Amino acid sequence: MEQFKIRQNGFSEIKKGILARTIPLLLLAASGGLVIAYFGAKGRESEETATVFIIMIPLILIIMGISLYRGIKRQKTIFESYKLTIDNDGITREQCHIPPISIPLAEISKIYKTPKGGLIVVGNSAANAIGIPSQIENLEKLEQLLSGIKDISDNGKAPFFQKHARVFSILLPLVTMGLVLIVYLGNNKIIVGVCGAILIIFLAYAFIKIQKDKNIDTRIKKGAWLMTFVFISIIVAIVHKVF
Repeated sequence: MEQFKIRQNGFSEIKKGILARTIPLLLLAASGGLVIAYFGAKGRESEETATVFIIMIPLILIIMGISLYRGIKRQKTIFESYKLTIDNDGITREQCHIPPISIPLAEISKIYKTPKGGLIVVGNSAANAIGIPSQIENLEKLEQLLSGIKDISDNGKAPFFQKHARVFSILLPLVTMGLVLIVYLGNNKIIVGVCGAILIIFLAYAFIKIQKDKNIDTRIKKGAWLMTFVFISIIVAIVHKVF
């Protein structure tokens, strides 16, 4: 049996990347909310609207700062608790706040490298996969062990969505926010109805994927149920504008 953990100071190598992805998303969400609130407040007294925004903007920034700090701290705990075990039965990944996942050796369908030097071990389905960060200790030894189980492919043979995960992580939030703005601010019934339907389908798909993914924090899975209120809000907005 062989065990591998994250090497010392491994999280510091990915911290900047996490911040580079998270901060723009938080600012995008906050900006979208403020835009919707601004146009929703049209017709009210300008002084009243200005007062509301003077209170809202600092409050949002404070909440974002606290959430970001706590999120990074939790991500550090999760990342540094990573443990990979390889034995005669299979490969097991264990992490704090994330359910363990095991793939029997006989069910491993492919192993490939990510663009950042990590590895992904895929079981009998794309949903049954173990991600191995490049910050793992003894990476060369690990690659030798894995190559003895299955040939390691380059990223070119990875599933489409995983191969272009970075692009989708940027594109999808932008598309989602665009659809949200159209639903809440648009006046054309057809456009609002079509965009609303696309938005609901997309959010439902995202919710299902989050619940099925075995590499996602349990807190995120539980938090995803808040999307129920988003669904209701979107449906109410569509019905109000279309019907």
